Amino acid sequence: MAYRGGDLDLRTPRTWSAAPAEPAMPAEPPMAPRGYGGYQPGPIWVDEVVLACVNHAYDVALAHRAGDVRLEHLLHALTRIDTAAEALEARGIRVAALRRESATVIASELPVGLTNGKAMPRHSEELEHVLRAASLIASRRNAPATVDDVLHL
Repeated sequence: MAYRGGDLDLRTPRTWSAAPAEPAMPAEPPMAPRGYGGYQPGPIWVDEVVLACVNHAYDVALAHRAGDVRLEHLLHALTRIDTAAEALEARGIRVAALRRESATVIASELPVGLTNGKAMPRHSEELEHVLRAASLIASRRNAPATVDDVLHL
């Protein structure tokens, strides 16, 4: 399985090449600005559950004709994938309430007028930042980013 959006290179242990690059390391130029753009481009190492959540977030954004896949789409997806929902509950988060609230936020956004019906949402900078930061956390364990790494942020 791959990311449906096509504009993020998400890799799972099954799809990672034999010699992967360091996942999501921050850029090191001396004058590079800090913030969302501070990561080197390249693949982001995630597990199957995170990939399923990001794909579901993409599907929700596409269904609501959003211009980009945002964090509220990811939060909503985390409530819909069973393994992720269990991780939320383990942290004391009420999944049903989070699902309702995130759905309300998503539904309140005005859809982007798609001119030809073929336009697809792109990932937001915030979504990429969260995924790269989670991957960086997981790289310390030499493992792909998990839902717990995403929630750690």
